[in-house]
Amino acid sequence: MNRINWPRLNTKRTQVNPGKQRRGFTLIELLLVLVLTASLLGGTIGLISIAGVSNQHAKQNQRLRQEIRRFADDFRRDMRLAEQCVLANSEVVLQDTSASLQIRYTIESESGIIRRVHKNETAQESIDHYQFLGCDRIEVQPIGQAEPANPVQWTISQSNRSMEPIRIIAAHRSAR
Repeated sequence: MNRINWPRLNTKRTQVNPGKQRRGFTLIELLLVLVLTASLLGGTIGLISIAGVSNQHAKQNQRLRQEIRRFADDFRRDMRLAEQCVLANSEVVLQDTSASLQIRYTIESESGIIRRVHKNETAQESIDHYQFLGCDRIEVQPIGQAEPANPVQWTISQSNRSMEPIRIIAAHRSAR
């Protein structure tokens, strides 16, 4: 193949002002880059902090739901097995027929309940604490007629959901 030889052009730039060579960036360009970087960093840090707060709230709500579920399971189990249920002030006392087992649920504070299990034959007492952090009020009341083991309703009011309290209802399971 034949090659065509083109004449080479002078590729050197001619300087208009040889004494003023431009090297680097101007002050305005640097400031603009710094402002854009700072605003992006600020937005990113803000999003990270919002995500962290949201994560903390989700963990706190999950712990509260777990604790309420644990309390509800324990109370419903104890209520099903009890033969007698007595409500007095802020305390529920559950007993079996032989009176060898007594379980007391006492409202400790606005956000706590204590469960005491007392076995007469061994004279031992075990204690459980239920802490409902973020709750304003805990109430217990009977439902229906005053029978030996009438249904009981616990009401747990949360500060952020004051219009929608959590209600736990338990009753004695009669033998069939």
